[in-house]
Amino acid sequence: RAVVEEWLTVKSQIFAPPFDTNLADQVVANGPLWRDLTKADGSIQWLRNNNSYYTYDRIRVDRVIRYNPSPAMPSIVVRVTENSTLNSPNGPQRSANTNNYIYTLKQEGGRWKIWDYRKQ
Repeated sequence: RAVVEEWLTVKSQIFAPPFDTNLADQVVANGPLWRDLTKADGSIQWLRNNNSYYTYDRIRVDRVIRYNPSPAMPSIVVRVTENSTLNSPNGPQRSANTNNYIYTLKQEGGRWKIWDYRKQ
């Protein structure tokens, strides 16, 4: 849970100027999520190209639904509430969601990080 909460905390700095991928590197392992964040047509570059960024009014883990232990790549299913605003030249677009996500974790550099996640 702590790893997921750390990711949710840094999202506001990763998806807004200066789009700090160093913060992402602290909580995201080299895997599918990292590639999506940093590739040439990835989510951060899309925000930059479209002069846009996210702000978060509320972002939290509501509860842990299930933990699937594994020595190599454990996963955790959590319910997350996220109230965000996409700020763009077209004006703010607000969204409020509560969804279940499965986060897959991987140890990298001596600490657990998020390898990938998806909505359940």
